Amino acid sequence: MRRIPSIGRLEISGKTTASMSLVRHQQENWQTHQLSQLSDRIIGLFLILWRYGLVYRGLAVKSIWGGISISIASYVYLQTGGIIGAFLFSIGLLIILNMEFPLFTGIVGYIDAVKYVRKNVIVLLGNIIGCQLSSVFCHTAASDIVLQKVNTSAAMTFLESVLCGMLIYIAVECFRKRKDYMVTLCVAAFILSGAEHCIADLCFILIARQMSIEAIRFLSIVTLGNSIGAILTYKVNHWR
Repeated sequence: MRRIPSIGRLEISGKTTASMSLVRHQQENWQTHQLSQLSDRIIGLFLILWRYGLVYRGLAVKSIWGGISISIASYVYLQTGGIIGAFLFSIGLLIILNMEFPLFTGIVGYIDAVKYVRKNVIVLLGNIIGCQLSSVFCHTAASDIVLQKVNTSAAMTFLESVLCGMLIYIAVECFRKRKDYMVTLCVAAFILSGAEHCIADLCFILIARQMSIEAIRFLSIVTLGNSIGAILTYKVNHWR
């Protein structure tokens, strides 16, 4: 005969499930609170640097617009998707290059002196603030994209980030040599190959409303990989 579970066991099981749900809810609330504080601190640090003249105001404003440009490109990509979306994503970098808005992944390869370190930090902070525009967008496809990205191994994420850093440096360098078509090709290449771009990935995460400790860890790896890829390509390009 089939055994019927006792009421006592059902009650215990129900209480356990409820307790686990409560703990999970508390952890999510804690993470949300901590991440909100982190965002406030980044903006606060940026404003302090601005207040004491440690940030060039023109650079700061343009850096924010650089982040906004990638936010727009990210949403356009989500709306279209596929090969067409990959090519249309290049509108973000084309806006940045033509309007002379600084983008972290576009300038980090040229960091050949200590004095440029501060500039890169300022641009990165400005881009992050500009990416907050992504929070006003909403798209169901973003959740699947972010889930896949965050669950990728750290080693693969790093390699994909290095590839993206290389392609973005090549795109910017070719634009400087009046080979504008290479911008669209390089951007489409990194999108279709699954390479990781720290600013674009931040936009996807914000659109998906999936900011978490794991997402920050992922973005840190991507930022490092983008930087190394761009710097290595710069060094090879200027090898004498």
